[in-house]
Amino acid sequence: MAGVLRGGCSRAPAFMSASPAPLRCVCPDDRATTSLPSHHRLYQARLSTRHPLLRRCRLIATADGAPPAASEAASPSPAASSDEPAFELGPGVAALAGSLPLDGDAPLPGAPKPVLRYMPSLSPEDPIIAALTTICGATTVSGLTLMDSRWNGNEAFRADTDVGRFFIKLNRVESTTVFMSEAVGLVALEKTQTLPVPRPLHVGALPRVGDYGPGAFMILTYLELMPFGANRPDVQRALAAGLAALHADTTHADVHQERFGFSTNNFHSLTPQDNRWVDDWPSFFARRMAAQIGGVYKEKSYGRAPVPVTDDTLLVRGREIVHRIKAGRWFEGIADTLRPSLLHGALWIGNTGAVSGDGTRPVVFDPACFFGHAEADLALCRLYGGFSDADFWAVYHAALPRAAGFDARAKLYDLHERLNQLNLFGDPAVKAECEVLMEQLLADE
Repeated sequence: MAGVLRGGCSRAPAFMSASPAPLRCVCPDDRATTSLPSHHRLYQARLSTRHPLLRRCRLIATADGAPPAASEAASPSPAASSDEPAFELGPGVAALAGSLPLDGDAPLPGAPKPVLRYMPSLSPEDPIIAALTTICGATTVSGLTLMDSRWNGNEAFRADTDVGRFFIKLNRVESTTVFMSEAVGLVALEKTQTLPVPRPLHVGALPRVGDYGPGAFMILTYLELMPFGANRPDVQRALAAGLAALHADTTHADVHQERFGFSTNNFHSLTPQDNRWVDDWPSFFARRMAAQIGGVYKEKSYGRAPVPVTDDTLLVRGREIVHRIKAGRWFEGIADTLRPSLLHGALWIGNTGAVSGDGTRPVVFDPACFFGHAEADLALCRLYGGFSDADFWAVYHAALPRAAGFDARAKLYDLHERLNQLNLFGDPAVKAECEVLMEQLLADE
């Protein structure tokens, strides 16, 4: 990945490669410990000793990571006053301050135990702050503002610095591979100069804290988005024109060389995508479809609990559909003209917007790029809706008219996206929709 991302993100801050002494949260009653990297001892928080957990827990550093001696664990913590000792807490323990009742003598019966996890801070040693100041050109960071929190664990922050604002995405359990593959897609989209995207500046690692981690974060250029901008007619027309231009673009012809796939595997939401190169589209898409059908019958889906599958209807119908895809069914009329297009890969209205101050300038983000059939990029637009027939669809198809067999292939691509939703969320209603689409496709001779 060296050289792919802007701003020198192929290197990490020097301190991230160090092996600092871990910080241990020691409970003298049961000797339970939780390891925290010592560079996360970022600030002091004064917590009331009235809470029994905080009365008997303190943080200490050990050179080798071993539990301290019993006498050391039982020794009193340095106190700022007789009734309010100071505890040194890293951001991973900051949740204690917000999740524990500080005014009661004990938690309510059955109350959940506090969760230890990484929390961003403004300390110079915080990985995000270190990247902003050592790689992205900032000298001081004055604030981190939480802007969004998603079901898949992604959180979005705005960083305010002396050189402007930055956009931060983080996930406490995903590896850097997830954000690195997204960054490669953003760079590929940017190079086409067809649709504006935020520029990735750095991808870095987050430490393991408690039961969470190691995680990852990505720093991008900050774009001020207009509220509900994606719904504006002028934005939708500009987005449709840009998307059609993207699908017709030849900037990356030397990369795909008339093959289908991508230079790296990536993720469609939480779903891993196999992007190994294939010479023909039916073979590539058959592999994608087979992976989604197989996922329904796994004991655990990628995201939430899978829907109970009590019969093999999806499997039997799915195998037949995959067989027909491989044989070129649904592609007979366009086989000679089907060329690889760079696809956004996760294009729904929630991944689009409009830059504030320029009402006709759309922007897209959160891609899962690959080179594929342009029509496949339209499935999520249909699935979640929000795009106007008169503005978006009319403009797109004026530039790229529907080819022979478009409606039948639309069902095929819609099926793939609904299977992905089924694997992610386990919704019985989505399972029923998949069965209907399969029945229609198999009946369409």
